[in-house]
Amino acid sequence: MADLKPQVRELASAIDAKKAEAAKAFAEFDSLRKSAVTEGVDFSKDASAFEKLDEAGKSYDAIRDEVSSMESKRARLLELAGEKAVEMAAKRGDDAVAATYGEAFVKSAAFQAAKERIASSDNIPMGTTEGVKVADRAEFKTLLTSAGAVSPLADRQGLIVPAPLKGLDFLSMIATGNTDSDVVEYLEETTYTNAAAEVAEGTGAAESALAFTKRTANVKEIAHFLPVTRRALNDQAFIEGWINNRLIDGVRRRLQDQVLNGDGTGENLSGIYGNSGIGSVDRSVTGTSMLDSLHKAITTIRTNAFQEPDFIGINPADWETIRTSKASTAGSYLFGDPASNGPATVWGVPVVIHAAFTSGSPLVGVAREANLFIREGVSVAASDSHSDYFTKRQVALLASARVAFAVTQPKAFCLSVA
Repeated sequence: MADLKPQVRELASAIDAKKAEAAKAFAEFDSLRKSAVTEGVDFSKDASAFEKLDEAGKSYDAIRDEVSSMESKRARLLELAGEKAVEMAAKRGDDAVAATYGEAFVKSAAFQAAKERIASSDNIPMGTTEGVKVADRAEFKTLLTSAGAVSPLADRQGLIVPAPLKGLDFLSMIATGNTDSDVVEYLEETTYTNAAAEVAEGTGAAESALAFTKRTANVKEIAHFLPVTRRALNDQAFIEGWINNRLIDGVRRRLQDQVLNGDGTGENLSGIYGNSGIGSVDRSVTGTSMLDSLHKAITTIRTNAFQEPDFIGINPADWETIRTSKASTAGSYLFGDPASNGPATVWGVPVVIHAAFTSGSPLVGVAREANLFIREGVSVAASDSHSDYFTKRQVALLASARVAFAVTQPKAFCLSVA
């Protein structure tokens, strides 16, 4: 193989130059934004001012896209040159007892005791096992932030090339932490007035205003059960797979839906879509396409939250509309030939495609401003005491987790609606 190091060095220099170009483009955008804020421009009324700011943002996005593409190419060259290697190892201590959540349950003393009871006779009730904690808070966090890996012990690090963007999952993007309380208190920044200005020597500085509002998020429990036969309990591999691929996955899928769409009533979490503080771009009012409205949403977040959006959450039906859009009736596809995968970004922002996002209302945002707090990890229990399960020779496998959710900076999210 030819020596790729000179190519890597040459590409690195080109990346540095392109980054400088991107910095200049962002400085121009930021200057326009700051001037508009200082002048008190109302973007909802001054369309020309918003368009000017939006165009500057698009120029920056285009250059940032080029930088991203060049960095991906450099990473691949480094990999081919042998400068870096992909490291994936399962780290297990000598005291590790299980590789998966299902194995943790079937190896537990509670399950083994129940299994012995029903193995002795079909007519002996199994009863209800104690809840077996198959994933503590740290392991549950790993499950959420690793986009659904089955094993809580897998440690993936040092990857040169990121996983394909189309595989991103929203739960793997948001901030995740722990709580020891049933009610989480947090502060939401509701007012920020920047009065920073130049001052002459000996004169007083201007006072800026920063106000927070105390909010609370209640811990809620997400649970479900699945029926299995008493005979199936003797098949350890089957039970492990049932727990890993169905019970745990079901809790996780419902959690993602609640984080996005929970209405805050009853035992529902308060999701992002129902948060009254997030921004909105109405396509029917602005008369723009969904694609254009997404960039307006990006600009809205940059203007109001002073942050860079890092995801666009979109329903598969909406993504199909975008992916199949053409330059004209008989023109070429904007997002690439159907024979290719096409980009998984819109305006340089990664796209997360999932049915949990509301159809017709793509969500643009800064994922770290959504926070999931884990009160209890995943527990699994088994019982034949439910309904008429004993007479039907069935057993209910129950999985549950307790969590709270909060949007700490609503201005960091914006919807495109019609």
